[in-house]
Amino acid sequence: MKKEEISELMYRLYIACDQAPYDTDVKELIQSAPIKMQKEFISRMIQEKLWDIHPDEEDLEAARKLTGYDG
Repeated sequence: MKKEEISELMYRLYIACDQAPYDTDVKELIQSAPIKMQKEFISRMIQEKLWDIHPDEEDLEAARKLTGYDG
């Protein structure tokens, strides 16, 4: 995955965790984070199932592939 794809995935998962409205400041912050940090955060979100609302299955599958998590 490209950095911008990872950033978009992380942002969509973040919204599912926090039921956050679209926020350009948060999106820009996520996009500026190093890829390693984004992957670690995505991994934590999917392992701990921090969802307020369930994310799209496609996003979960992409996150699992990206992080190697199969739980």
